[in-house]
Amino acid sequence: MAKVTVDFSKAPPVQKSSKFDKIPEGPYLLGISVEAGETKGDVPHPMISATLTVKKGPQKGRRISDSFWIPVKRKDSPFGLQRLHGLMVASGIKEQSGKVDIAVIVKALNKGRTVIALVRDNVMPAQGDYEERTVSRPDEYINASSKAGKRLLSSKPGDDDDEEEESDEEEEDESDEEEEDDEEEEDKPKKKAKKSSDDEDEDEDEEDDEEEEEPTPKKKGKKAKAKKDDDFDDEDDDD
Repeated sequence: MAKVTVDFSKAPPVQKSSKFDKIPEGPYLLGISVEAGETKGDVPHPMISATLTVKKGPQKGRRISDSFWIPVKRKDSPFGLQRLHGLMVASGIKEQSGKVDIAVIVKALNKGRTVIALVRDNVMPAQGDYEERTVSRPDEYINASSKAGKRLLSSKPGDDDDEEEESDEEEEDESDEEEEDDEEEEDKPKKKAKKSSDDEDEDEDEEDDEEEEEPTPKKKGKKAKAKKDDDFDDEDDDD
């Protein structure tokens, strides 16, 4: 057999779904794992890549991805950084207002955190040797312990529409009841109660008694301890 030389310069590996999966659209409880890297291109930019693993339900164990492009110049769009900030806050990290080292962010997100994400289909256009394909991407991040997060995980497709219809019907019923009550009030004869001089004297005596009584001191309730958010200042310490 003659010697054959294989040229891989125009044949990047087929990625299919490789390490990431296609899952049905909807809300999912996801585990977070991130790593820092750089974008590909003539001018590389720092970025954080996230692998998000489904923690519950029929799709448990399936993995999807997200990436956050970090701006370095003033003209760069801050959208990737805003999305990263949204993931951080939804996972329980305190909202930030200053500069933070990217390594500190990665370390904080890799502490076994979970988050709820609304996963949507995202069509990736054809590029180079890759054909157009549909992938699963997180559209929004929600805190798993919040009321909104718990409601999302317990809801089923169409529940939101049903709740809106029920609320509209309840409002109509309440308005009908209010109209009936108003009609009944109009039908009743209006009676003006006249106080006798004796009743007025009794009222004055009661007011004097109330003035003489000293108000009972109110007991101060115990203040609930505020839950301390994660602070990146603590993340600087070495393990």
